[in-house]
Amino acid sequence: MMSYFSGKIILLTGASGGIGKEMMYKLLEQGAKIVTLGRSPIVRDGVEHLTVDLSQENSILGLESALYELERIDGLIHVAGLQQAGVFMKQSPEALATMMQTNLIAPTLLTRLVLPYMSKGCFVAYIGSVFGHIGFPYYAAYSASKFGLRGLSEALGRELEPLGIQVCHIAPRAVNTPMNDEKARAFMKATGSTMDEVPEVVQAALKAIEAGKPHTIIGGSERIFARLNGGFPKVVSKALRKATQAGRDIF
Repeated sequence: MMSYFSGKIILLTGASGGIGKEMMYKLLEQGAKIVTLGRSPIVRDGVEHLTVDLSQENSILGLESALYELERIDGLIHVAGLQQAGVFMKQSPEALATMMQTNLIAPTLLTRLVLPYMSKGCFVAYIGSVFGHIGFPYYAAYSASKFGLRGLSEALGRELEPLGIQVCHIAPRAVNTPMNDEKARAFMKATGSTMDEVPEVVQAALKAIEAGKPHTIIGGSERIFARLNGGFPKVVSKALRKATQAGRDIF
């Protein structure tokens, strides 16, 4: 049986990282043609590369002519992202600005550039985070960027639905990648957070895209917690007090 992704030309950001690299491999296995977007070229059969610095607005806008030269664009999967955990007041303004640029502004601008080349049957997918549903202590700016990404996906999905272009938002919980440093892992352990392996996350994400699901949260307990936070945020705030205290000792 032919894969949903077979023959599709898919733009992919973050292909040099854990989730993005695994997603590239899986898409190639299923017959997709990949165009990676990032600073470092990836040399592999079936992969084309467009150089761009997602932390720089002018670099993203400079992609327009290169996108025009592509045969077509069937999908965009935005995986690239930055995470910085810690006491908000101790984080530098420069680091916060770079994180917001990479996690929210970059996918917004990139989607804007790509959409004119899409038509009915195409898709846009964003890899977000469960922290885009739950404002988590010591992840204030990261949560803000992921809340914004979820809002972009939701609003754009409603706008593009009549055109037959699907928009998917996938929200993993913690994932075992180098993005989670020693302190972040200590904090997750102290709060009893579950960490998933990359292949599990990628499998769930591709399944959600193929099914055309507008929104997917990976993790049963996190899904419940996110819904609870939407209706009863004070209950969640109370439940997170221990996490806040644990973070003071770690960060």
